[in-house]
Amino acid sequence: MQNTSTQLEGLWIDINILKDSNLTLQEKFTLAIIKALDKSNGCFASNKYFAEILQVTPKRASDIIQSLITKNYITSTLEDNYKRTIRVVKNEPQQENIEEEAPQEQQELSTTPPKKKPLMWKGFDLNKMAEDAIERLKKRFPELEAFLKGEPIDQDQPTRFRTNEELASTYREVPTEWCGVSQLQFT
Repeated sequence: MQNTSTQLEGLWIDINILKDSNLTLQEKFTLAIIKALDKSNGCFASNKYFAEILQVTPKRASDIIQSLITKNYITSTLEDNYKRTIRVVKNEPQQENIEEEAPQEQQELSTTPPKKKPLMWKGFDLNKMAEDAIERLKKRFPELEAFLKGEPIDQDQPTRFRTNEELASTYREVPTEWCGVSQLQFT
């Protein structure tokens, strides 16, 4: 693991960033880090670097950065297919206008998160599952891919699970030259 303290010795968080109600706490810290590393030539920090500082996974760091891009706080450009440059958008009066327009509405929105319509499959709400869990389910249940594409499937048909006895009939153990180690050979 790389020592991040040699690259960033401290962090100044602008009061406008702290007061911005459109940003989550992690987004505020990430924006402040990007602003500190930007220094008019861009920030070249990787998702791994942000993950180490924020103590999150690199995937979560990527999601936070993507959220800041979507909210138009930063821009990200890819150079030479591997080098990412992140720059802070200098148009900050936009934030103040949002606060002046509807602070009441923002408070209501922050207390009640938007509700998604449940995406039910075999009794599970897929909206509540992590992306990697859904990917594992897709590998195990090919009909899930069709369901997510909007193709009609019969959800009443029970999922077929194999018992240990059925699985045991599909392979046999074959001894190897390694002492005490057997190899599974599918029949």
